[in-house]
Amino acid sequence: MSLADLKKRNLLIKRVLSTFQAVVNVECGPGRITILSDDSGTHIGQYQKALTSEHTAERFMLELEGQPVNMREHAQAGFSDEFEEGISIAQFLTSKGFSSDEAAGMIQNYDLADISYLTCSQLPPSAKRQLHLLTCFRTTSKILVLNDPFQPFNGRWRETFAKLLLDHVKDTGHIAIIVNLSFMPKFWSEKPEVTETNLNLATERALQKAMEAAMAEEERAKLQAKKEKLEKSEQQSVDATTKDGISLKIPLPPLPENLVYAYKATCDHIFEPLANLSRTLRHFSGPLVVLSSALFLLLGALIMFPQLEQQRAALREMSSKFTYKWSDFFSGSKKPPAADPSSDGKGPAESELQFGLESKSELTNEGNLLQPEETHSSQSPVEEILAEVGQEPVLPVFALELQAILRSSEECEVFGCQSLAWDQLIQPHCTFSE
Repeated sequence: MSLADLKKRNLLIKRVLSTFQAVVNVECGPGRITILSDDSGTHIGQYQKALTSEHTAERFMLELEGQPVNMREHAQAGFSDEFEEGISIAQFLTSKGFSSDEAAGMIQNYDLADISYLTCSQLPPSAKRQLHLLTCFRTTSKILVLNDPFQPFNGRWRETFAKLLLDHVKDTGHIAIIVNLSFMPKFWSEKPEVTETNLNLATERALQKAMEAAMAEEERAKLQAKKEKLEKSEQQSVDATTKDGISLKIPLPPLPENLVYAYKATCDHIFEPLANLSRTLRHFSGPLVVLSSALFLLLGALIMFPQLEQQRAALREMSSKFTYKWSDFFSGSKKPPAADPSSDGKGPAESELQFGLESKSELTNEGNLLQPEETHSSQSPVEEILAEVGQEPVLPVFALELQAILRSSEECEVFGCQSLAWDQLIQPHCTFSE
């Protein structure tokens, strides 16, 4: 027999909870005793009502071999130990299918002979429970529902009826279900035919499973909604739509974050540098970036012109040491000025030096100032300077400085020689363009 066929022989008790519509399944196998326990005490009452065909607050479904089960048609014991008025023990046993000899033997075996003169309704609770259990063993119904069957018994009868119940279900293959068991017989310990089902734990597992299923369903619904929304946006966001001969550009809606990363992996590698540049400009266009760019340009300018201020200072220092008068030069007089009486008797050579530069420096293309050299030449000081300047091209910056100095000189007295001295004497010897 296959496993599916064996499962069909089980009594399936389905309980549908109102929370998440969770379904708690309890299976009771044939030839076995199933004990329903509840640590919290909140679930056993509903199962007891369902097994006795009473109204329940929650929906129960009982199936046996794939068919619904009417529990009123099956044997029960422990729910109500009432009997008909005026019926004796022997009459009750014979009405349940026992013969007269069997009834007489049972009365002797179960110590009922001393109280056999009493009617069933007058019997003590333990005797009443004995009679109900004995009739359950005689019935042909496949399901036995027992409510704390051994509660009225003392130690002897508990073990006796526990053995009788287990032997009965093993021999007949019936299904025995016990609720509210207050005492576990020793005979049932470590018996594989006796199983216990914790209703509280089964309910929690069913709720957890239903909650996970509901969350998964909700997540699937969200994903489906996103998918439908994306498909709708893709349908509506066409790159170009031709209308009346005019191509209209329709802006695309922003893509979800997960699709952005997916698109990034499939972008064209040819235009990837441009895409990276665009991303850089988008993400790094704040004030700090502008300030850092300006600082970078300033550093570049300083690297291109490393000693600009030093060259200007050197040129100003050189121009401040001119002591000649332009009027003497343009009048053709090369005679040096008269010697100063306070000159301590210096010779003509020393006077000529004073007529020229007190300290003449050489200016190279790199702008280095050399130590002054005292020379005696037949050329005038200005001619010597022009000859030296004309040897190598002068930097445009230094030439402009020299132009400004000559044009602002207060020593020039002839024909407005500020511009004349520059235009006719200095500029032809300088290789630069203003």
